[in-house]
Amino acid sequence: MPLGDSITAGGGSSTGGGYRLPLWERLSEHPEQPIDFVGSARAGSFADPDHEGHSGYVIDGLRAHIDDWVAAAQPDIVLLHAGINDVDFGRRQGAPERLIELADRIAADRPNSVVYVLGLIPTTDGLEDQAVTFNASVRSASAAHGYLWVEPPALSADELPDGLHPNDKGYVRMAEALYRALQGQVEASPLPGDGCLPSP
Repeated sequence: MPLGDSITAGGGSSTGGGYRLPLWERLSEHPEQPIDFVGSARAGSFADPDHEGHSGYVIDGLRAHIDDWVAAAQPDIVLLHAGINDVDFGRRQGAPERLIELADRIAADRPNSVVYVLGLIPTTDGLEDQAVTFNASVRSASAAHGYLWVEPPALSADELPDGLHPNDKGYVRMAEALYRALQGQVEASPLPGDGCLPSP
C-alpha cells in the first residue's frame, strides 16, 4: 500500500504514476515474486495503479482514515511518505510524533505488516531545514517503533521543478530508494505463506 499525500498520488509526474510506476517496473523484474499494489485510489498509466495517496492531506488526515483503508486492503507492506504538508502548512510542531503514531497505528491494525517510512525530500524548496529536522526525529525512532526507515534522495532542482513535487526523473530516484529497501523482501526465497511478495 503506497500511502501519503500528492507525492504518493503522483503529482508532478507525466504519467500520474509518480514513484509507483518505476517502482512497479523494478519489482516486476522478479516475476517469481508477484506483487499487487493496493488502495482505494487509482492513478497512473500502468497496470497496477492502486494506492492511498491523497493530495493536500496532512498526517492527521491520513490517520483519520487509516483504520478503514487497512481493513479494506489488508496490506502486508505499507510504503509511508507523509509530513511535507504539515511542515509547509505551519503544522510542523509535533509532526514527527504524529507520523510515528500513524506508523504505530498501522502496525496495530495489521500486526504482521511491514511499514517502510520514506523520509521527506531534504531539498524541498524553502523547507530544507525543517525537512532535515523532521527526518532526524523519525529516523531515530524507527528501531523503538518497529518501522523501517528509508533514506530519501536529495533531489536536484531539475528533478524537483516546482520545489515540492518531483518530476519523472525525481520519482525514479525515489523509486530506487524504495526498491533498495525492498530488495531483501523481493529476493527472499522462500517467502512465508503463499510464496508471493507481500503487497506494497
